[in-house]
Amino acid sequence: MSATQLEHLWPPTEPTSPSRALKFRYTGDGTDLPDFIASLVGIPLVTVRDVVIGMRGDDTELVAQLGDFWFHTDATFVPAPPRWMAILVQEADEGGALDLLPTEFLDPARLSALVGYQAQDGTLTAPALEPVPGVARPGRVRYRQDRMTDAGNPMALADVHEAVREAAEQGTVPAGELGPGDCLLLDNWTVLHRRTAFEGRRVIRRLWLDPAPGHGGGA
Repeated sequence: MSATQLEHLWPPTEPTSPSRALKFRYTGDGTDLPDFIASLVGIPLVTVRDVVIGMRGDDTELVAQLGDFWFHTDATFVPAPPRWMAILVQEADEGGALDLLPTEFLDPARLSALVGYQAQDGTLTAPALEPVPGVARPGRVRYRQDRMTDAGNPMALADVHEAVREAAEQGTVPAGELGPGDCLLLDNWTVLHRRTAFEGRRVIRRLWLDPAPGHGGGA
């Protein structure tokens, strides 16, 4: 056992509802974290990316000036964002509380408009919310406000942003502040996450994971 204080954040703890957002205190040495996450999800997973962000002096050092990081999906720039995302806090001074926004609170009609996303080789065009096989309604969300373009329809993009803001007013699920050793695990397709402003140093380990071939998870 590599974790304690396991908390089901969404949906509320129900034996018949698989968790899509969990928080726990990780007590391992780091090597078994991907396997432990797979045990929580209940299927074999493959690690898409595993990086430490915020080390002093590197290009990704997290500083307080970043301020509030609004609700978003990780990796909107790839054709299929990773299904699962985990954040393990290694250092944290003060602030940086996390909030969640499940897709149940989003309006599928308003988020079905095509928008553009800054991608590695140009612009990727896709709906902000779309039905995907193997994913419960309303489907997979792809949202990051600061990396979206209007794809020729500025009014549609503005309405997408407004729809997310309105959903956040009624559907925000607080995950609280994470201190060193705390880990947040999310279904990146069906739960948006937000980090509020923080002070001082913050170093996190971030993992992106997908179901292993043959174990479902949509397309």
